[in-house]
Amino acid sequence: MGPGITGNMKKLLALALTALFLCSAGGSFVHTAQESIHVSPLSSSAGASRYTFPSNYSTLVGWYQRLEENYSGYLEVFKANQLYGTGEVDGGYDLYYVRLTNESTGLSKPEVLFLGSPHGPEQIGTVSLYWFTDWLLRHAFHPGYDHPQRDWLRWLLDNREVYVEVSHNPWGFDHRRRWDANGWDLNREADYNGPGEWGPPEPWGSVQGQTLVRFVNNHTIRTGCDFHEGLRKLMYPWFNSHWLVKGISPVTLMPYNYAPPDFYFYDVASLRCADYMGDFGGDLNAWNVGPIRSFVDRTEGALVAWAYGADVDRHPAERRFVQDGPYPGSGIMWHLYEVYDYEKDINRWDLLGDDTTLGFGMEVRRFLLHQIDLAQPYLRWLSAPANNSVLAPGTYTFSWQVNGSLVVDHTSLQWGTHPDVVTTYDHETEDHDRYQGKFRGGTGWDGAHNGTTRGTVYRENITLDQPGDYYLVAKAMVDQRYGTAHVPLVYGREPYLRLVRERTDPDYHEVRPGTDGMEEVQGRLWWYSPVLHVTVR
Repeated sequence: MGPGITGNMKKLLALALTALFLCSAGGSFVHTAQESIHVSPLSSSAGASRYTFPSNYSTLVGWYQRLEENYSGYLEVFKANQLYGTGEVDGGYDLYYVRLTNESTGLSKPEVLFLGSPHGPEQIGTVSLYWFTDWLLRHAFHPGYDHPQRDWLRWLLDNREVYVEVSHNPWGFDHRRRWDANGWDLNREADYNGPGEWGPPEPWGSVQGQTLVRFVNNHTIRTGCDFHEGLRKLMYPWFNSHWLVKGISPVTLMPYNYAPPDFYFYDVASLRCADYMGDFGGDLNAWNVGPIRSFVDRTEGALVAWAYGADVDRHPAERRFVQDGPYPGSGIMWHLYEVYDYEKDINRWDLLGDDTTLGFGMEVRRFLLHQIDLAQPYLRWLSAPANNSVLAPGTYTFSWQVNGSLVVDHTSLQWGTHPDVVTTYDHETEDHDRYQGKFRGGTGWDGAHNGTTRGTVYRENITLDQPGDYYLVAKAMVDQRYGTAHVPLVYGREPYLRLVRERTDPDYHEVRPGTDGMEEVQGRLWWYSPVLHVTVR
């Protein structure tokens, strides 16, 4: 089955039951209109009918290209192997990547990257990436899919760059083979303790690997993953290095070996994400969420450790595991996501589900939304007078949430008569610091469970009783507990994760030329909501 709208539209309005995020939030967002969207009645996929598998790689690419035609300005399909001059993929394929973002808001936003599976037969994650893309665009823009969180979905498109590799192994996808056309395992060729068994003779022997390296080094990716099947696990580094470094989960108290320098951030974020994803494929918990080597055998040359830890210039503790480099694009919060335990033996027709029916399509969607959101902290207004509104003298309620983070150390509201209220203000509310120094709490993701949340909401009543122009902004400091690496004696004091450095170290600065222009990340401690302007008369 290819894309096309069919089925009962009313069923889609029940999506509030599976609200991806902060069900109670109305949100106040400023969305930049994009006039190049042309949505026809048959422009999108059959959300009310079952998600399906394409017959081959070419069909899957074609599905993305059809979305590109109907949502131009928000989705671009491109041949990454041609962009980086890495040649044709063995077997006669081009390597298609997809960029999902509002292009009119620029290309200097936090970036995330999700790869179709390196192993050809493992197609659930690969195909669910397409259905997520289709779902997001339909529910952000299509008049037949008025999602209750439409403003937030559009905000994500305005403020994130989401990249998808359609398939990391097109030949294997078409031939239902684990290996590529050379007989290589494409998750054993990375330059971190690689290549491993069944990988190419040298690191990055494949066009796919060479293209990935160039892409990552030309971007500043915050979060990413590659998808797999056969087990039911959500895993992160390490898998065959630093085995003596131990960590104990602050959430479950489970001990692990192979703990990475960002162990605590990985642990808390991954467990929260797992709770939000739900249990369609089986419960994700302390026994299957953690460092890879805690659950599976050694996997030399796996992509996950390279994407996270191969920048040896910044992190010399990894030099003995990396042959070449440096890889300045690493520092990514990367997961190896084992979607489906084959022992469950779920009927193929029921694997993916649809927009509202549980399946791996919905589960992967929730995983992606969590990781896209986590890429950078932000504050959103939930209720407040409209920007540039005219008010009578009185007392007004302002409420907000803090997201893109695990814990809120401080948050407050400041206001005054100066337009630059971020730096010049007359008043500030109390500091909400209940969760200061803790591992989690105070965010819009609190209570994440099976597609819903019970997020923390901050409220202040502000009296504006004198005529004049007033400017208000909410601010927050987040995730300070994670600002020092786990076991500094081994790793040094600096976290490896780019997204952690950005929010905990104001001296952190990363800048280099990239594919879309200059890539720059500037660390800071304070994050601000959009400024509200009101006039009192």
